[in-house]
Amino acid sequence: YGRRVMVEERLRALGVTPQQVDTIVLTHLHWDHMQCLDIFPNATLYIHPAELEYVKSPRTGDWATMKYVSAALAGREIKTVEEGFEVEPGVRIIETPGHTVGHISVVVDTPEGKVGAIGDALPNARTTPRRKPYLIFFDERAAERSGEKIVNTCDILYCGHDRPFRLVRGESRVEYLLPQSITFQVFFEPGSMDQVVTLKSGDPAPIAILSDDETMRFVPWGRP
Repeated sequence: YGRRVMVEERLRALGVTPQQVDTIVLTHLHWDHMQCLDIFPNATLYIHPAELEYVKSPRTGDWATMKYVSAALAGREIKTVEEGFEVEPGVRIIETPGHTVGHISVVVDTPEGKVGAIGDALPNARTTPRRKPYLIFFDERAAERSGEKIVNTCDILYCGHDRPFRLVRGESRVEYLLPQSITFQVFFEPGSMDQVVTLKSGDPAPIAILSDDETMRFVPWGRP
């Protein structure tokens, strides 16, 4: 419920209704990356064919692929996409398997460089030195190749579980594009945005120094 409200809130800030969204790229079909699809009734779903096939019969013990996935996709307009597919001019799909069998990422050409929306191929900045995610449900070597591919392709990363950041070439650090913050929302009446108290706590540290043991040291705002 909380994520649903956040999605709707962000769309309102952009002046967009859920009904106006016509395209959704699903990097993979784990439960935490395909929530709230029902609020986008007019969107075509872009999914890798291997991912779509896998969810029909997930491996035993795969706790991240829920049994309801097929039901959630039933009746939806789905387009299968593979390496090099252009969603729009300057917006293309790259295959980044490993975390899941059919994981994909989106690379967008921008004036600031190539921006990658990469799901859980590299879920956060801590995983960029090791070039693979913490959790691998399919193939570790494939995950490493995908991580290397992403780092060599993209300048800015939007990971599934971190703030967006810029990769600093030749150095073991990243530069976050947004300050670190945590937002708490208290709802006095479920479903009502008229009675919401939002509390924010943040540390404006834009630079993270990375190391191979996956530790991070934040540099305060304004320091080199």
